[in-house]
Amino acid sequence: MFKSELSKNKSFESTFALKLFQYAGFILFLIISLTAIISPIVMIVLPKLEIDNWRTDVCSTECEGMLISFIIKSFLLFIGSWVLFWRRPEYNMPRASTCKAFILILIFVITSLHWLFYGVKFLSLKDANYLGIVSFASTMIECQIFVHYLAVVLLEIKQLKTRFAVKIVRSPDGLSKCYQVGQMSVQQLAVWCLHKYHSDFEHYNVYLNRMITQKCRTKSFKISQFKLYDIDSSEALNHLPAGTTEGTGNSTRRKVMSCRNNERFYQEDNLERKIRKRKSRLMQAAEDAFNNIRSMQQDAAVTSPIQMSPRDAAQAIFAGLANPLQKYLRTTRQQPKYTVENIVEHITHCLAYNLSAKVFVERYLSQGNVVFNEEKCQNWVIISQSTLNRGVIDGVEFCLKRGEITIMVSVTSLPFLKIFEGDVRNFETQFVICSSGETRV
Repeated sequence: MFKSELSKNKSFESTFALKLFQYAGFILFLIISLTAIISPIVMIVLPKLEIDNWRTDVCSTECEGMLISFIIKSFLLFIGSWVLFWRRPEYNMPRASTCKAFILILIFVITSLHWLFYGVKFLSLKDANYLGIVSFASTMIECQIFVHYLAVVLLEIKQLKTRFAVKIVRSPDGLSKCYQVGQMSVQQLAVWCLHKYHSDFEHYNVYLNRMITQKCRTKSFKISQFKLYDIDSSEALNHLPAGTTEGTGNSTRRKVMSCRNNERFYQEDNLERKIRKRKSRLMQAAEDAFNNIRSMQQDAAVTSPIQMSPRDAAQAIFAGLANPLQKYLRTTRQQPKYTVENIVEHITHCLAYNLSAKVFVERYLSQGNVVFNEEKCQNWVIISQSTLNRGVIDGVEFCLKRGEITIMVSVTSLPFLKIFEGDVRNFETQFVICSSGETRV
């Protein structure tokens, strides 16, 4: 009892520390940006509170116009900052982003300088010129708007122009894809590659790969265990040359290797044929089941007003789909991913939206994308010889590891293209055809 409570406390502390570390940078950026946005408003409101007998002039028409412009600028800056910065963090990088750190330091410096000037020129002297205070606060808002524009250029627009080609290779199955990316840091490229990996790559089925390799190893091991003995001419073996026994061993190894290659070829071919056969049976069973349930619904609508719910219909046709679906999932080694309740819910969803049988079978015909088969919170380890917060250059390589999966990323720069203008006169050449009675033209 005490050990279980202690393990629960440790797991709670680890998850809390992980959440705190994940949101630490976001909270810091949020505090500094909110302070920068609220500071001009505080500068305008503070003289009207009449603290320490600080009184200002009456706001004139020009002052009121500047106040309206100030409110509009503040509102637009708040909306732009909320869209660009105040978003839930989707990843946690090992090092701080250089561009974000530069923007954060720039905002902090601008806010500190404006507060220093405000305290020396207005707060300490208790300046009564309210128009000057409003103008000063409006100037601060304009500086923050320019900083926001700089952040948009550095964080968003800079990455849009493609400069590099990225090749992503997954180990152990060797599946690879190639993409084009813009200028970004190594850790940002790692996050971008992981997003592409989750959306474009198929889920790696460990059990299916192990099944092929284990069967080939066991059968090749059985073949290599055979030993040959010469019972009749045992004395003749002593008179053989020294290289004869070595050549016999090499030929035996070659035979074993050829047996392994043939066994792997036939094993993969048999697996593909078995999968195609199971797939055709599953497709036929699904089409028959869906056609039967639709015909039953049409008959029930004519004979009786009470219709069957999608859940009851799914449970009714599941019995006919269970056997071919189970055989197909066993052949493709997908049975650990799906339960009976999950399959019934999928059938209910297809029947509720009047989907076809091919839509139902589509989920099981492939391994599915990685994003639909992995956990929502994942831990990856990046290994790179380059500094993670520096920009990507030509020839950068790094790998991402998580359990048995290793993703190798290689970066190369796009070629510089030179396009020359061709001679137009070649297309304006005129031809003269001299026809006679013997020609066919």
